[in-house]
Amino acid sequence: MAEDSDLEKTESPSPRRLEQAREDGRAPHSRELASFSVLLAAGVGLAFLGQDIMAGLRADVVSGLMFDHSLVEHPDHLLERLGHMSTAAMFGLLPWLGLVFAAAVVAPLTLSGFLFTPGNIMPDFSRLSPARGLGNILSSSGLAELGKAILKAVLIGGLGGWFLWTSRGAALGLGHSSFPVALEAGVHLLQRCVYVLLAGLGVVVAIDVPFQIWHFHDGLKMTREELRQEARESDGDPHVKARIRQQQRESARRRMMSEVPGADVVVTNPTHYAVALRYEQGAMRAPRVVAKGGDLVALRIRGLAEAHGVPILEQPPLARALFKHAELEREIPPGLYAAVAEVLAYVFQLRAWRDGSGGQPTQPRTVEVPAELAVAAAVLPAATELQPRAAAAAAGLEAIAATSAVGGGVAGV
Repeated sequence: MAEDSDLEKTESPSPRRLEQAREDGRAPHSRELASFSVLLAAGVGLAFLGQDIMAGLRADVVSGLMFDHSLVEHPDHLLERLGHMSTAAMFGLLPWLGLVFAAAVVAPLTLSGFLFTPGNIMPDFSRLSPARGLGNILSSSGLAELGKAILKAVLIGGLGGWFLWTSRGAALGLGHSSFPVALEAGVHLLQRCVYVLLAGLGVVVAIDVPFQIWHFHDGLKMTREELRQEARESDGDPHVKARIRQQQRESARRRMMSEVPGADVVVTNPTHYAVALRYEQGAMRAPRVVAKGGDLVALRIRGLAEAHGVPILEQPPLARALFKHAELEREIPPGLYAAVAEVLAYVFQLRAWRDGSGGQPTQPRTVEVPAELAVAAAVLPAATELQPRAAAAAAGLEAIAATSAVGGGVAGV
């Protein structure tokens, strides 16, 4: 049952599916909306431009019916005069025709937006297949279009017949009226006819537009498996992403391990945590964490440090604090300056003793870690609370550097 539900198209189309449909030239469209918009523009144009159009046409007709003696002597001028009359009539109707043309162009954009795909203008001879045409006619969309056409024909035809029947007297009376009166009455009659047809088309459009939008989205519905496949294609396969993240972690770990041989000291917990520190006088403002890790990574850091002669100092409180609060490849927090300065003092003394320029130092006991930076602390203290300790620790680091240069003792740091 679960597999069957995964293969049924019950899910709404995704944004990617809708975008692909637009790229293929598919979008909801309604012919009835276009027809309604054109007819509406024609009615509005007649309402606002009807008087000017009638005046222009009246003047053109009157001018054309005036007797000109030159036409009798030169019949070839008849075509020239006919051309002038046609041009004048065209310019008189041009604003109204422009409004109708604009409505025909803008109406489809209100539903589907601007959409141009070169593939739609390419010839597709498969559309000439009789079997395909018959299938389209007998499909659900074809039957829906047939029902809509019948409804439109009945509604519009009925309204048109009713209007003609009720206006038959006025229409027949046009032949008995003078030309100016008949022309004005004919325009008003045409306006009324347009309004009646607009009312009928409005009903059709109110039904057709929601149906076209629903039908378009219903045709793009997806199965759950298609949604999952699209998510994998857009976001990447979870297994591949996990493999990439694992490789990135391994690469970062190898890069971190390559920094351990150049560290000045490794502070341990002794086995659960290990943090490697390096401090270069003049190049660094404060000691920097070059490697850190827990459990197996901590053991690897210790092994590399032992192999390359890097001093290892067991200071559990300091190791935990550095592991939690110090970021990799960043300077240590100011609150740990004093504690780290004490550790580095021992390391520099040890280095000087190994070089034969000083006495053997005494390994410091557990160094004090500020309570606010202990592992149990949830947040770091405010910067104002660390400023005095940071200044004292900075002076201690300078003393460490100076003492290491002359081989003196710095046990009081």
